[in-house]
Amino acid sequence: MPMRLGQGISEVLCLEAMALLLNACMIFPHRATFTPAIVGRVHRSGTPVENAMVSVVNGSPCNKGTAFVRTDSQGKFSAQRTTKMRYVLTMDTYYSFAVCIADRDRQYSAWVENGLGYSPGYMTLDCDLENNQLNYNKRRGSGVCRDITQYNTKGKKP
Repeated sequence: MPMRLGQGISEVLCLEAMALLLNACMIFPHRATFTPAIVGRVHRSGTPVENAMVSVVNGSPCNKGTAFVRTDSQGKFSAQRTTKMRYVLTMDTYYSFAVCIADRDRQYSAWVENGLGYSPGYMTLDCDLENNQLNYNKRRGSGVCRDITQYNTKGKKP
């Protein structure tokens, strides 16, 4: 009887492992990028916007985040990439992030991007707050900013 119980448990564990692998999921500790590192410039028709608050949030739409950076006298900003430890590795993960700009009493949805795969590791944005149209990008993003990132063919930062 104990032999059959041990064999049954082994079979169940093997079946569970095969199901995980066939569904493209593996238990593997790794750091996942939730929001990319972003550098950019905020302006109104070329005139720099100083002291605007820029936040990068996991998910969308823009909501009140606690972590933000301010633009300098030339309208430039830099936000660090955020990562989290994950234990289940999947082939087709879903990501979503938003870049939000607050200037005076206005809130702008500067960039919203989501899709299957992984969030980019870095981005360069040019944000014109006078732009009334959404800029669309071939990488699935949109907003008042333009993605001016120079990607190379290997996907590494130049």
